[in-house]
Parts: sequence; C-alpha cells; structure tokens
Amino acid sequence: LVLAIRARRRSDWHKRLMLCAMVAIIGPAFGRILPMPLLGSMGGLAVLFGQMAFLLVAIGHDILTRRRIHPAYGIGAAVIIVEGMAVPLLAASAPFVALAAALAG
Repeated sequence: LVLAIRARRRSDWHKRLMLCAMVAIIGPAFGRILPMPLLGSMGGLAVLFGQMAFLLVAIGHDILTRRRIHPAYGIGAAVIIVEGMAVPLLAASAPFVALAAALAG
C-alpha cells in the first residue's frame, strides 16, 4: 500500500499496486467463503490460491491489452506470498499465542 501511495503519480504502477493491496487483504473473506473445516491444514494454501487467482486475471488482462506483464504484479505477488506464509507462522508463535490468550480472557 505504501508503494502504491508513493506511485500515485504513475497511474500504471498505482492502479496495479492498489489492486495487489486489495488482494492482500481479501484473505479473511476467502476464509469465510471456503469450507475451511473440510480443507484442514490446506485451508491457508487454498486462500493463497484464491488470492493468486485475482492476480492471474489481472495479469491476463495485461497480456491481452499490453502484450506484457507489468512489473508491479511481481512485487505485489511476492508481498502476498510472503504474507500468506508469514501469518500462519507468526500466529503459531509463542508471543502471539500468549497475546491472543490475554486478549481472550
């Protein structure tokens, strides 16, 4: 999001980075739509694939209209993948488990 705001004068970068920011925060919505109890440990991966599907549609549009992929999608995809892998690891760490327990009770 910070990159998108800084690139607001370069509309090609701004639009694509804002789309990537939206895709990055849509994960919880996929978690509510998908049958997470049935997916078990693969639920997080299913959410990540759902997010990547949005980017693939946007990349497909770029290929059809511009005949090439804009580099902003590479940055956005990398951030989304890192986020998708880091959040479960952080959520299972002792400090975050302790914080959740303190907030819950």
